Parts: sequence; structure tokens; C-alpha cells
Amino acid sequence: MHDQVQTAGKGAPFVFERLQDATLARDPHIVDLFAEDAVIEWPFARPGAPARIIGLSAIRSLYTAWFQAPPLEYQAFTGTVVHETADPEIIVVEYNIHGVTASSRTPFQLGVIRTIRVHDGHIVLLREYMNPLAMTEALNR
Repeated sequence: MHDQVQTAGKGAPFVFERLQDATLARDPHIVDLFAEDAVIEWPFARPGAPARIIGLSAIRSLYTAWFQAPPLEYQAFTGTVVHETADPEIIVVEYNIHGVTASSRTPFQLGVIRTIRVHDGHIVLLREYMNPLAMTEALNR
């Protein structure tokens, strides 16, 4: 995966594909996809979860913790639709996450909408919209 993370000069759809690949592989080099001052936001964050993290160090900490002990194990992304916008740096993506809970191995599916802004081949803003009730239900199975 690390060789695939080279994204300079690549557009948002390409970087999104690398992000999905790295997520499924739990590749620690996923952070190489992000700009130094990148931001990840969850406008509908569930209670107790962060609504925003800023900077590569915080993003690295997030992915390190999640990849080492994921409460939900993502196995596949399906139904992916990439919507390009008038701004070539921004895409809107719809997809479903399929996986199992780490504790009970119970299957789950979550619908996601992401907006991603890529500048110079790196994510500068990733905004993820997910139903917080569905996420809480998946975590509690």
C-alpha cells in the first residue's frame, strides 16, 4: 500500500480510492494521504465522539488507535458513487460500509456520505456524514 500512497498531482477521486484501500488494509501509511494541516469533521458525531480533529499528528493518533483496536471491522465498501463538483478539488461520495463488530462478530452496514477536498494530491478536508444512531447501534451489537 505504501507505494500506492504517492498522490502528488492526483485528483480527489484517485485520493479517495487510496483512502478506501488503506482503510480496509488498516495501513498506517494512510496518514500520508493527508496534508499537514488537514481537518476531519463529523457534523453528526455521536455523543462523546469528537466532531473535529485538526492536523496530521491528531489524524495519525486517530488512525493508530482505530487500526490497533477497531470496535468495528470494516470488510467492504459497496454502492460507491462519486459526484464531482464544479471545484475539481472537491468530490462528494456516497457508499455503504459492511463489516462486523469486533466484540460479537455481528454484521453491520452503515451508509456514509463524505465530502473530500484534495489540494496538491493530499486531503485537506474530509467531512463525514453518518447517522449517529446507526453507528451507536452497530457499536452496541
